[in-house]
Parts: sequence; C-alpha cells; structure tokens
Amino acid sequence: IKAITIPNFDTSIIPEKVAQSQINTGFWALLQRKIHGVSRGLCLQSESGHICPDFLFEIFDYILMRTVCTIFRRRVRRYVYSIKFLPLRVYLTHCLWYHIPMRGLRFNMNTKKRLLIILAVFAALLLTACTLPNPREKDELSYRSAGIKQLNKGDYKDALTAFQKALDNSNGRISAVELDICYYKAFCLINLGRNDEAMEVYDSIIAYDKKEAKAHLLKGHLYAALNEIDKARKEYDTALSYNGGDYAYYLAAYENLIYVGANDDAESYLKKGLDLKGKSTSDYVYQGRFYLLLKDYDAAKLVLSEAINEGSGEARLYMAEVLREMGQEDQAYGIYENYIKNNKNDPNALYRMVQILMNSGEYEKALTYVDEAIAVSDADNEKKELLEDKILAYEKLNMYKEAMTAVKEYIKIYPDDAALKKELVFLSSRVSD
Repeated sequence: IKAITIPNFDTSIIPEKVAQSQINTGFWALLQRKIHGVSRGLCLQSESGHICPDFLFEIFDYILMRTVCTIFRRRVRRYVYSIKFLPLRVYLTHCLWYHIPMRGLRFNMNTKKRLLIILAVFAALLLTACTLPNPREKDELSYRSAGIKQLNKGDYKDALTAFQKALDNSNGRISAVELDICYYKAFCLINLGRNDEAMEVYDSIIAYDKKEAKAHLLKGHLYAALNEIDKARKEYDTALSYNGGDYAYYLAAYENLIYVGANDDAESYLKKGLDLKGKSTSDYVYQGRFYLLLKDYDAAKLVLSEAINEGSGEARLYMAEVLREMGQEDQAYGIYENYIKNNKNDPNALYRMVQILMNSGEYEKALTYVDEAIAVSDADNEKKELLEDKILAYEKLNMYKEAMTAVKEYIKIYPDDAALKKELVFLSSRVSD
C-alpha cells in the first residue's frame, strides 16, 4: 500500500487536543505511573522514530525505579540519622530498611504514624520533582506548530521530521501534548506508506495507557485500510468499551468500514450507537444522522425535529438531506437557502446547495454558489466534484470560453486527469468555432 488516506478524518483522526489519560490517583500508583511513563517516553521518542524493544524499556524502568528508591531512601536516612534519641533512631532505621523494599514503591501502612509523617514530607518533594515543567517546552511546541503547517500543505515527510523533533524536545515527559504529537506522527507515517511504524506508535500509546480509546480507534482505522476487518472490529470494540458513550466513535467506525467496502460490519456500529438513546440536542443530531445513513427517513425526521426544536442549526442541514433523499428537493432547497444566509462559509451547506441546483437543472443559480463552495471546501473529493459541476454548468449554458477556463483551473489541481484533458481539447475546438 503506497499510502493510506482515511476519509473524514475530522478531530477523531487529527486531534488538536487529547484528553488526559485516566489513571489511578492513589499516591504510590501515581508515583510509579510517572516513573513508568518517563521510561516509556524514552522508548517512544527515540531519535530514529522507532520504538525501543521491550527489554530496553524494562531496563529503563528498572533503573529509574531503583534510582528513585535510592534517592528516596537517602533523603529519609539523612533525617533519621540526625535524630539524637538513640532508641528512636534505631527503630526508624529498622523501618527504613525493612519496610521500603528496593524494587517497587510499596509502603507498609502498619508502621508507626511518625514514620509515615517523615516519609510523606520527602515523598511530596519527590513527587514535585517528577512534575517539574519541561525546560525545552517552547522548542517542543514550536516544532509541533511547524509540523502542523507542513501537514496542512500535504508535506508529510517534513511534517514527520518536525513532529519527531518535537518529541525529542519533550525531555522524557508524557502528557496530553506528547500524546497529541504521537497521533500526528502516526498520521504522517500512514500517508508515507510506513504502516508498520504507524502501528508501532499506536501500540506504544496503548502500552502507556491501555484505556486510551483514541489509539484503539485509529489502530482500527489502519487495520480497516489494510483490509484486516476482523482486527479492525476488535480494535473498534475495545475503543467503544472505554469510550462507548461517544457517538463520534460509532460514526468513525462506520465511515471507515464503508470506505473499504465492509458495509454490513459498518451498519452494525450505527445500530449499536442508536442503542445509546441519548437525550441531549447533540445526541438527537447524531441519531438523525445514523437513521439517515440507515435510510430510515421517518425515524430520522422524528429525532431531527427534536433537535431543531431545541435550536440546532446542524439538525436543519440533516433534515434538508433527509427531505432530499425522500424526493422533496424544493423543501430541502428552502432549508439550505435560509441556512446559508446566516452561515455563508459552511462548506457542507454550500456543497449540498450546488448539488440540488445541478440536479434540478438550475445551472445559473448553481454557478452563484459554486465558487463560494470551492473556496471554503475542506474535503478534496467534494472540491473535485464542485469543479466538475462548474465545468458542466458552463457547458450546459453554452458558455464554452468560461468552461475552458474552468477546465484549465481543474487541470492545475488535478494534472493526471486524462478525461478532462480531452475535454479541454474539445472546448478549444468549440471556442475557435
């Protein structure tokens, strides 16, 4: 596979922000998690861009745990040795060496409370040290921004380099920012055809936090694109087990399975999503979309009406789509027209408006919207279709000179389209006549 492009990435594929991982908030669990995260971070952020083997990670983990325990023990020991009352000093020394093992940060809560107070003071200092800010954070964020700019230009190679440099400047820290960069890095690897490396990035995120639903979802997308549907379903199901209340996850699974032709598997996720039966405005919008995709138009109208009554403009657009699918294009056109008056830069509404007008043969009206739709469109397939509609509209109106200009505009963006090159030859002959 030369490159994999997952459709409709939206925020589920290129996240601008990543939610903080759910972690055990117990003190020792949190402390051990931080130490574990630093060692995993060293593996995640290797210079080559590859993940270190597991045995190296275990070595990092052991060394860091041992170092922390040693520092912790030394700090407590200094305080204990300063106690002048000999019996207490002997007793605390005994507790220090027999109740705080070298490996693992276990703490025997049956020891005397006075030892707990001493340990708590030094533990607070140690935990503070673990959460110190990254001194190279400015460089890290700068490289991240540069990577996003290159990504938006479609330059995945340079974007990958920038994201790797961002990780190299993370100073071993793993937070929401570093996870975000890892997702960007994996996206670049996929589009460069380096699917195994992208899979490794997702695996490393899951190793850090197995409940990171986004990583499971994106790993499922990659499996689907590689036509490994059973593995994709397994990852989707895992993602939903951790974040099953989010309709966007069900929709993302559906869209990517549809893209690879697994229609029956795709529809099963819409049906699972409908079982949530949410009652908020956004829930009604999602339910309307799901019913629309399942071609249950009556049910779609019912739930979308609830969302419209609660003031959802988005629901109006989907209602127009339902009416259009039911053959009521005049009503759909009216909804789009009213919506566009207040939302002139909405690419979806403008695209749908052009489609309705082209289907009804109102080419002059279509041309009044098509340039606006092209300018704001953020989906390549829709932009391509809009440019084709523009050419067709001019041809239908016998405006061959304008059609030829539109074809030239199209070929600049899509130079490999042989059919439109032939169309340009045809239009040249008509203009010369």
